[in-house]
Amino acid sequence: MSLRDNLRLITRRIAPAFLAGVVLLAAVACGKNIDNAVRQLQIDQKKIAQFLDEHCLTPAGEIVPLSEVPATAGETDEGDQGPTLPEGYVVLSDTAKARGDIYLVSLKEGAGDTPAATDKVLIRYRGYYLETMQEFDSTWDDPEPYPVWISGVIEGLRTGLLAMKTGIVDPEQAGSYLSPGEAWMILPSTLAFGQEGKTSPTVPPNTCVIYRVNLYAVVPSTF
Repeated sequence: MSLRDNLRLITRRIAPAFLAGVVLLAAVACGKNIDNAVRQLQIDQKKIAQFLDEHCLTPAGEIVPLSEVPATAGETDEGDQGPTLPEGYVVLSDTAKARGDIYLVSLKEGAGDTPAATDKVLIRYRGYYLETMQEFDSTWDDPEPYPVWISGVIEGLRTGLLAMKTGIVDPEQAGSYLSPGEAWMILPSTLAFGQEGKTSPTVPPNTCVIYRVNLYAVVPSTF
């Protein structure tokens, strides 16, 4: 057998073993990524549960820490007088609704329709870090609602938008909308910007976020 034939034989024997090793390493890496995502989601869920217990919704639809709301005297179930929230305030854990792994706090149901996953919609939003409620992004003061494809936004925001309804076109004022859907969306990092985070605007890795969203309309198809 020639040297060339020997090399071919060795190559044929090594190649399957090499490929099997590559597949095994890829499977191990994939498994680690899944395990990391599961662990991070569990961490995020604890943070979100604590946030929901320690914050409330004001009559104006804003989220504030319970510690900043002056308690008033109230009657407990046992008939005793105890501290309670002022009228119109509600603890987030009493009003937030789970949608998969996100929480949705509905402020107003839109007068229009629920969008489809393939739709392009007009929204205004403000984004906050969960732990500090510091704003990191906003289109709230833009002159026109912001157009986005639902399929193109982060997974948690997509889940929230698909649970809302749009407003309706104002017949008396072109480009304006009546009764848009309004909601807060509380997202774990795994359904936001993940372990890599975001550079512009800045969102650190593994950061839970909150969005305040107004949903105005579905952009009509041009087809």
